[in-house]
Amino acid sequence: MSLLSIEILEPLGRIPKHVHDESYELFVVLSGSADLFLNDSGDPTTAAEGDTMLVRPGNFHSIANSSRSERLFMLSIILPNEQFARQVWEGTYSGKLEETDVSHLVE
Repeated sequence: MSLLSIEILEPLGRIPKHVHDESYELFVVLSGSADLFLNDSGDPTTAAEGDTMLVRPGNFHSIANSSRSERLFMLSIILPNEQFARQVWEGTYSGKLEETDVSHLVE
């Protein structure tokens, strides 16, 4: 089973460094610009709207929104999902979209 989610980072926001032992994670930048940091590299790979970034299993990674004014919207696909989907379904993780976020995505 895979997991599909929308990730939204506030200006200067960041997804903390983490690793998926068995999963691939694919990010698609929907709006904004993303800086992907892999393992211990200090230099990010930057992706803009329409770009994709693939993180292979076993690679530590974090993503940052370097904009001081714009939010970053990404689609994230995790395959296999490593129990993350179960956390969502059981209510131990909730990431409900706000109406303004939905409006931004469907313009």
